[in-house]
Amino acid sequence: MIAVCFPQTAVAQKRSAYAYYKAPRQVQIVVAPNGDDEAEGNLANPIRTLFEARERVRDLLIEQRGSDIEVLIQPGFYRQDSTLTFEAMDCSPHRKVTWQTPLGKKANLSGGALVLGWEPLKGGLWKAPCKHPAFRQLYVNGQRRQRARGLMPSDIQTLNKAGDSLVGYRSRLFQLTKGQTKHLELHYANGSGYSIMPVSNLQMDSTGEKQLLINPRWFALMSRKEGGAMTMPTHIEGSLALLDQPGEWYHDQEEGMLYYYPFASEELTSAEVSVPVLTTIMQIEGTEEEPVVNLKFKGLTFSEGNWAGPDQKPMLNVFANAMADTSSMSEVIDSLYIGPRYGEYQESPSHVVLKHCHGLTLYGCLFTRMGSQGLKLGEGCKDNLVEYALFEDISGNGMTIGGMDRIAHHPSDPRYIVERNTVRNCLVRRVGVDFTGAVGLLSTYASNTVIEMNEFTQLPYTAIALGWGWGRADSGGMAKQTRVFPTSSTAKNNIIRNNHIHKVMLRHAEGGAIYTMGAQPGSQIMDNVLYNNPQGYDILLGPGTAKLEVGINKAGLGEATKAPTLGSQIMSSAREATVRIVQRPSVP
Repeated sequence: MIAVCFPQTAVAQKRSAYAYYKAPRQVQIVVAPNGDDEAEGNLANPIRTLFEARERVRDLLIEQRGSDIEVLIQPGFYRQDSTLTFEAMDCSPHRKVTWQTPLGKKANLSGGALVLGWEPLKGGLWKAPCKHPAFRQLYVNGQRRQRARGLMPSDIQTLNKAGDSLVGYRSRLFQLTKGQTKHLELHYANGSGYSIMPVSNLQMDSTGEKQLLINPRWFALMSRKEGGAMTMPTHIEGSLALLDQPGEWYHDQEEGMLYYYPFASEELTSAEVSVPVLTTIMQIEGTEEEPVVNLKFKGLTFSEGNWAGPDQKPMLNVFANAMADTSSMSEVIDSLYIGPRYGEYQESPSHVVLKHCHGLTLYGCLFTRMGSQGLKLGEGCKDNLVEYALFEDISGNGMTIGGMDRIAHHPSDPRYIVERNTVRNCLVRRVGVDFTGAVGLLSTYASNTVIEMNEFTQLPYTAIALGWGWGRADSGGMAKQTRVFPTSSTAKNNIIRNNHIHKVMLRHAEGGAIYTMGAQPGSQIMDNVLYNNPQGYDILLGPGTAKLEVGINKAGLGEATKAPTLGSQIMSSAREATVRIVQRPSVP
């Protein structure tokens, strides 16, 4: 064993007696759930938190030269009450820093909290104190449970009286009373997405008819937004009165109480019940001057990220879980759609976020039990690799590469471009669990992205979406648009190849297993195996698609496939739009 002494900085002096096991050319710091942050940090005496491990790595990196560093994270749960952040001081261009679990073991970085103190009520319900902020998921022994919901009554009708603010729905069969509506929300679905609208009030007229009222402006936006109008809800959530089936739950935030109707096989006094609390579990963020480099994360699990956005305002899905902003919707296109001129919509948050990261690797990681989006490779991310990762049980998108705003499609500084990132050998399944308009992998404005040899399955909508903006941010823009960019966007030279996509498009029909939009100069979609996708198209070349090469590869597995379809907006006389379809032989 070789002792490694820290430089005698103010931070390091308190640790001058610590010793780390040093493998050849590598210093090791060991973390374990039962460790002690005052311990030496070796296998025999590990530290307890990843935050302490990060501080010790920073101390070691004060030396400009030295051994590579390994943080060995022993199996178990690491429940965090704040985001684990990394920045330029946590890396070195001269030394590799690896955060990993032992081979075949699982270390879970969780943004959730346990719920304890369960007691039974009448009618099979149980309750427990839960004073956490709003959340939309509950997990019992690691399994997702359903928020209390109810179907819309058979006699529901739209209520829209001209000249006043009464907008919503009416029915004589609503089972709710006025005091049960404080968190009530209506859920909608159409061919390409999913939206949520809060109920502002419930009232009863003189005939006994109940009326669910919603914000008139919000309703107008939902009925005219891009991504398809939504006017009639599919079901309702957000009331204790709807809690009537095993596996359902309801959280009364004001009361600070969680209610659950357990299955007969569940014993709540011994079950592990958890709720998501933390939105961002891990954030790695450099700057354009000092990017984060040379980090590797191997075998880690990220779980129980929280997003309760629809509790505060409407979630108006446009495409791939991007949302219309109810506070700034003003642009009118074709007198039908309302939205930002260049498709600069709001993204739902991600629970693991990378910005200005160069050459990072996420290998063999698991993203699961998440309330929004799993992973985001954002502005300035270059040369990063996501390999052998598993994305499952995620409410929104599995992952996104690139952004949707001005700095994404036309950055003033090339250091903000997202380029040369690779996603390889990953499995994406059961995402879009809550928000079914989500996609497996979304690549918006990015260059030289490679998406290859991945499997996508059990998805409600599209597996891979390439491009953004419906062509409006491209050079020349789309027709009927007054302002255009003289230069091309950053979307170019992207490759989607050798992916295995099956059993997707299970809930929505207006899309494809692979969906494209906007100009993609130099990009290719080649040699993907696509089959058993019951709705939509295998490959949908959507609005604004241009300058793209597509190799059509039939499944060859006894399943019929559809040829790519050219959407009605793919070609415009105002644009140089070229799509080359290359016929490929069937897979033997």
